[in-house]
Amino acid sequence: MRYDSFERSIMIGFLQTLIELVLSIYDWFICWEILTDFERGVMLRLGRFNRMVEPGWNWRLPFGIEDLLYTNVVPTTTDLPPQAVVTTDGIQVLLEVVILWGVTDPRKFLLEVEDAVSVLGEAAQGTIF
Repeated sequence: MRYDSFERSIMIGFLQTLIELVLSIYDWFICWEILTDFERGVMLRLGRFNRMVEPGWNWRLPFGIEDLLYTNVVPTTTDLPPQAVVTTDGIQVLLEVVILWGVTDPRKFLLEVEDAVSVLGEAAQGTIF
């Protein structure tokens, strides 16, 4: 049976759409999550906090009922932008600060602070300057 180019392009388009559909709903059927040693997270059930998640194999309810949010808890550094400061005796000083920070409470970091890294930098700048 021979197809002309139009029918062949329709069949290829249909197969591509079918494959994209299967791949897009694949995550809905996964009922586990695996975290590495340097990650911690929280499991949300229907958008609300349910439990803390530790490294290793973790079960979750499929079909979007439970969702995992996780973060890296290894200490890291952040460079703050240089800031010019004038001392009380009129001397200008250029300060460049590097802060070392790490996540100790993943629940607060992930659920209670919007853009926590920016907030951390701004708080450090306010304290230093």
